[in-house]
Amino acid sequence: MRLYIVVCTFSVLFATHIANAQALPSHTPNAHNDESAHSRNDQTDNNDKSDKSSIHNSKSSISNGENADATPNRSRSSVQYRRAQIDQRRKRTIENREFSDKEKITLLLNAHCDFPTKEDLLQTSVNAEAHLLEIIEDENILLSVRMRAVQALSYFSTPTNRQTLENILAHPNDVEHTLMLIQAIRAYTIIAPDAAPKAVEPFLSSDSDFIRFVTINSLKNCPGNAALQVLQNRYENESNRFFKMRLKQAIDNHCKSNTYCN
Repeated sequence: MRLYIVVCTFSVLFATHIANAQALPSHTPNAHNDESAHSRNDQTDNNDKSDKSSIHNSKSSISNGENADATPNRSRSSVQYRRAQIDQRRKRTIENREFSDKEKITLLLNAHCDFPTKEDLLQTSVNAEAHLLEIIEDENILLSVRMRAVQALSYFSTPTNRQTLENILAHPNDVEHTLMLIQAIRAYTIIAPDAAPKAVEPFLSSDSDFIRFVTINSLKNCPGNAALQVLQNRYENESNRFFKMRLKQAIDNHCKSNTYCN
């Protein structure tokens, strides 16, 4: 009887194990297939997102590249436009408001775009020349404006203007800025072509390359044999190859327009 009970119990356990073993394979592959399909769908979605992101980034890069190329041009044109507007407002301000003639000349010299012509100055004030001298001496006015006033003296070849420029050239160490001296060299060779070569000759050996360069160019455009003689003398003693070449060019320019040339 006991043996019968043991055998029955063993048979039931064995049958249960067989049933469980058969049931497991039927579910496992489906679960695996579902997971694989889900993984493939996720990968496809990720690839689609990656492709869309790449396309978006490429378009953004192209767009940014085009904007980068266009920005400098827009920036430059906008700066020029703003400066032109400022100059126009300044001119309208001069016309519509009450200013002294000296103040009007100062505003014209402070324009960004164009340097005023002789006609502009005389239309602003019949005493423009006198106001230019006042501006040069006025230390409360911007140095850049005073330098432009020195440059504007080249419009008026008068003894007073010549004396003012000669004083600047005779005392270069007292000049506030190199550009003030440079404008005086340029203006003096224009209004005093006979006396200027001797007055500016010392600047051909200046420690400043900029001053030497400007002096050579000013004498190049200065008519008369006096300027040519100064250039030739300096050419013989010049050791710097660059300035020797510039002197030769200035001499050749004189020889084309003058009958006197050694």
